Amino acid sequence: MKQFYYQYNGQSHGPYSASEIVDKKLPKGTYIWYEGLDSWIPIEKSTAFSKYYNGSYIDIWGVFKYTIIILFVLCIVFLCISGDILFATINTETESKDDIQRTAYNDPSVDFNVYLEKFYRDIEFYGIRTVMPNSVTIKFANLDKYKGTVNYNGISYGYNDDSKIEIYVNPTFWNNATKAQKYWMIYHELCHDLLNLDHTPELPENIDKLMYPHMDCSRIAHMDDFIEASQETFILFALQCRNQ
Repeated sequence: MKQFYYQYNGQSHGPYSASEIVDKKLPKGTYIWYEGLDSWIPIEKSTAFSKYYNGSYIDIWGVFKYTIIILFVLCIVFLCISGDILFATINTETESKDDIQRTAYNDPSVDFNVYLEKFYRDIEFYGIRTVMPNSVTIKFANLDKYKGTVNYNGISYGYNDDSKIEIYVNPTFWNNATKAQKYWMIYHELCHDLLNLDHTPELPENIDKLMYPHMDCSRIAHMDDFIEASQETFILFALQCRNQ
């Protein structure tokens, strides 16, 4: 029986049977692979699943589910606007932060200072000046174990706090990532901690941006991809600083 794999948030999952893949109702654009393919392909282009994505197949449950979600969101928005409820943001990252900090560890074979020092050289090239914080923490942590960070490649806690760099890296991601993907993730988190940059909006035109919230590993294969994205980010940031 043919076995299938799919990618989610930069990690591969499987093997699964064809029926299991169908039951997962993976979104269009999800990359899959099975024996016989030379590379990962979008699920809608696979002969095994194309019928579910070409318009002839209607996912009744999916339509119903998303309709309920939309109605729920509209109800929340209405109640917030009317003033009938207080809207509180629940930060699930905070719930696991203590555990992540407590169990984080160093790997003697990995020197994160190499990435940090290159980051500083790169931003200085574009005229961006920032002081190295006294507190610098870049360690591994099993982010998949904790609520709020499952499937995270990395997470930072130094945003809007210029006194520290605090980044934790998912070892599962790191051990399977290419050189370009490792640089992309570290630079993404350093931009949060050192430059206080937010994520770019989750729009199709931003998918190749350094600060896009989800890493599509299938699109970040070479160092050229990383270099182009980081240069664009630093140029825009430098121009913004000059205009302030």
